[in-house]
Amino acid sequence: MKQKIYRKIYILIMAILLISTSFADKAVTSPEIKPGYFSEILVQANRNDEVYYPNGYTSVYVDAKNTIYATTPNSGLLIGYKNDQGKYHFEQYTTKNGLGNNSVDQVYVDKNDIVYAATDSGLSMGSKQSDGTYKFRNYSKGLESMSNHTNQIFMDKHGNIYLGTGGELGMTGVGAVIIGIKQPDGNYIFKSYDQKNGLDPYAAIVYGIYVDNSGTIYAATDDGLSIGAKQFDDSYKFIQPITENILTSIYVDTNGKIYATDMNDALLVGAKQIDNKYKFIEYPDDALTSVSSLYVDRDGTIYAATQPGVSSKSVCSGDPDVGGGLAIGKKYPDGRYHFKVYTNGLKSINVNGISVQGNNLVYAATQDGLYYGSFPELVLNLGKTVVFKSTGC
Repeated sequence: MKQKIYRKIYILIMAILLISTSFADKAVTSPEIKPGYFSEILVQANRNDEVYYPNGYTSVYVDAKNTIYATTPNSGLLIGYKNDQGKYHFEQYTTKNGLGNNSVDQVYVDKNDIVYAATDSGLSMGSKQSDGTYKFRNYSKGLESMSNHTNQIFMDKHGNIYLGTGGELGMTGVGAVIIGIKQPDGNYIFKSYDQKNGLDPYAAIVYGIYVDNSGTIYAATDDGLSIGAKQFDDSYKFIQPITENILTSIYVDTNGKIYATDMNDALLVGAKQIDNKYKFIEYPDDALTSVSSLYVDRDGTIYAATQPGVSSKSVCSGDPDVGGGLAIGKKYPDGRYHFKVYTNGLKSINVNGISVQGNNLVYAATQDGLYYGSFPELVLNLGKTVVFKSTGC
């Protein structure tokens, strides 16, 4: 009788230990995200039957299935699939897999899982095959300016593609707004607008591009803001409500409010007035140096991927470059926009791109790796928290 009791007790203890071990395993393989901190996504992709660890990313896009699409300066496109344990397995696509060029600047994925990769040789469009891999079709005609660098891809509700191109400041080459009109057969016909045919005559670089539901184009350039309205013949006529400012990113919300960042550490917020003119208010902030990517959520919270750069404050004081990391901000009751910069967990504060998902989850493409983190509701104690403000000379 005692042996049966001991046996039952032994079985019960072993069952408890087994359950505890199971939960411990899950905790190891799928750790909780620490709010306000970045965690690195370890990327391991196969290339030529060898394990390959790429580093340095130019942009990142994450879809509703949590699939990661990351672009690199010389290693092609990486697509990461999340497994049940919360880990990612990446597949690499290069010229050997049909990609147009291994130098990829930006990527966008539509609702049909079609991948649009902006390379130095043009646009590579990848369709998913029955085996889960991608087959690419490459476009180069009319896309010569993409060799300078593609800074942003945008797609409207009709499936038309908009590209903002141009190299770095001080380099030769002409940037452009390139529009790809989708044809009934799924192909694209491209038309380019640059200094010579309608875009700002002094704009050599298009850093950011956005298109609203009416088809109006907003282009952030090295000479300010160009806004293009569609004409009856389907061409575009551009105006320049902001000139002689180097604007590095652009976003337009559903109410028509325009958000743009100036290279000289400032946020510009504006909208079209009753007289059809645009009015902007400038909010200086040292947290916004060299913004490469900008996103505004439904609540008006702003997410900005930033890199170290020269601010108006550091120029005046002679201090080294400031900024870098993820800047998150919003408008406060004092009427100003206030930002907080997050760098915890990042090996490099050169953030080239971000992808913002639900629940304040942010994926970041940096100079040395891919990261993700949860950044809940931003609360700044304006009396104690250091808020970066540009005071000028």
